[in-house]
Amino acid sequence: MRRSLFALLLVFLSSPLLRSQSPTYSNLDYGGRGNTRQFLDLYLPSGLTRPAPLVVFIHGGGWQSGSKGGAMTWCDTLRARGYAVADINYRLSSDSVFPAQIHDCKAAVRWLKARAAQYFLDTSAVGVMGPSAGGHLAALVGTSGGVDSLEDWRLGDPHATSRVHAVADFYGPVDFLQMDPFVPPSCVNPQRHDDPNSPESRLLGCWISTCPARVRAANPLTYLDRFDPPFHILHGTADCTVPLRQSVLLDSMLRAAGVRDTLIQIAGAGHGGAQFTSVQRKLDVLAFFDRHLRRPVSVVRERGERPRSFRVVAYPNPFNPSTVLVADLEEQGAVRVEVYSLLGQMVLPPADHGVIGPGRYELPLDAGTLSGGMYMCKVRAGTRSAWLRLVLLR
Repeated sequence: MRRSLFALLLVFLSSPLLRSQSPTYSNLDYGGRGNTRQFLDLYLPSGLTRPAPLVVFIHGGGWQSGSKGGAMTWCDTLRARGYAVADINYRLSSDSVFPAQIHDCKAAVRWLKARAAQYFLDTSAVGVMGPSAGGHLAALVGTSGGVDSLEDWRLGDPHATSRVHAVADFYGPVDFLQMDPFVPPSCVNPQRHDDPNSPESRLLGCWISTCPARVRAANPLTYLDRFDPPFHILHGTADCTVPLRQSVLLDSMLRAAGVRDTLIQIAGAGHGGAQFTSVQRKLDVLAFFDRHLRRPVSVVRERGERPRSFRVVAYPNPFNPSTVLVADLEEQGAVRVEVYSLLGQMVLPPADHGVIGPGRYELPLDAGTLSGGMYMCKVRAGTRSAWLRLVLLR
């Protein structure tokens, strides 16, 4: 009953009659070159009292058509909940072949992070989502954090990171060479992907069966590791454009790598349609982003006078399974927390808390996935860093 009332309230709040669906800021040039294919629209929720979590929406269209302007069809519920939504353009395959498209998506993320103070955004809570080709690019943004070959540092802002903290992928392809064999038997005249004129071949600038290295470079699974953000995947069982097998493959590889994910198979659904933008599906996506972008991993409290020195302690320590890092920061800087084994291997995904001003902060640290023992924790704040010895009891 409570969920039903919550759903009705969100639908009411996101109604165009109550809330304007016009962008708060239109045609922001994240590429810095005046190219309209590198513009974005930013939708901010009203009444912000703290930095808003951000979701970047990437449109579909087979990488060869489409543009920004449709994000609120998917994201009105997110905005009503207090999320900022960036609806981005990117260069199409008719103008530029891969990796131009992922260069643009990652540049948009970096550009927005670098302007977080201007637009009141929480850089420690950034998600990305998209349907079809946009789902492919969203998944690639999610798995390729720190991959320099997929960054064009001349675009966006070179001082920010394109890492994100959650990915919602709606029926996006992953491995272009494994699409044709898995088209549902019920499909009549299905689209052929291993063809010189297919959208995938046009994206890569080559017939995909003749350029496996380029296919691999565009495959989100190529870069997958256990430090990738959680995924929420939706796919129709009757999809004749991107076979369900693509999302099943992504789901299985994410699980094998230890990345948290959920695959929802929508019975009888094809490639897109109203079943993916229903109230129930929007609530599912909202719950996913709430779970991973609103969790207390960023600063939870600032108090006291400006500290005179940089200092970090953990309390409690020993602990089980979580502790709090109390950090005194005497100057502004980007804060990042990393946890290592005694052999020097990173054992938890790094936590980026964004740019934080001077003050005392509490940074929760959850080690629920680790076995008992001793670990080393590194806290970076701008140009400063500190090491802590942590003892996890089991």
